[in-house]
Amino acid sequence: MTAEEDKVEQKRKDLIDFLGQDFTEAYTLLRNYDSRIWEMTQFCFLQFMGSIGAVWTIFSFANGKDAPAILTDQWELVSAILLIVSFLFSLLAVQWILRTRVYLVRQAKYIDNLRRFYFANNPTGFENTTQYYAQPEKQKHFDADSTELHSVYFINLVSGFVLGFGIGLLAHYLGAPVFNSLYLGIAVWVSASAIKIGYSILYLVRKDRKEEKQPA
Repeated sequence: MTAEEDKVEQKRKDLIDFLGQDFTEAYTLLRNYDSRIWEMTQFCFLQFMGSIGAVWTIFSFANGKDAPAILTDQWELVSAILLIVSFLFSLLAVQWILRTRVYLVRQAKYIDNLRRFYFANNPTGFENTTQYYAQPEKQKHFDADSTELHSVYFINLVSGFVLGFGIGLLAHYLGAPVFNSLYLGIAVWVSASAIKIGYSILYLVRKDRKEEKQPA
């Protein structure tokens, strides 16, 4: 083997080593993104339950014996503010999950590209008949059945309820009748959940359309 051929062979080996290391790092990031989304979902659930639990605690103290007059008069306002702030946090959480979903899909596409390249050369004769991780075009940001989207749906529904609960309490604090406050809270719950779910779907669909328009 000549010096030039030896140099070319060494470059080929270096490229193979680089792609191997890159594949390992990409797969690690893929798992990391998935676990981070699940951790955020758990955190949001605990945060929602904590907010609702805090409201119940405030209500119990406000209606208990020897409760301070200010607490008895203002517990609905305090509870409403707490619930609305909890909802606002969920906006950031959902956006974070959507962005993480985008990063996750990009990693999956890259892994698919690496596998496709490897199997196209077929160095071992192995046939990837299942096409496992070898079809980057099938990796979509919006996948209604993905666990990440299920997390988004869950957070949006629960946060919508939290907002509706808070608005209902606020309306009653401002003098609205009980049933009017209840109907307003339900309307806000349904509307907020629908808007947030619609936004989440549109955000990911637009990411897919943007990539489809990009030149190969």
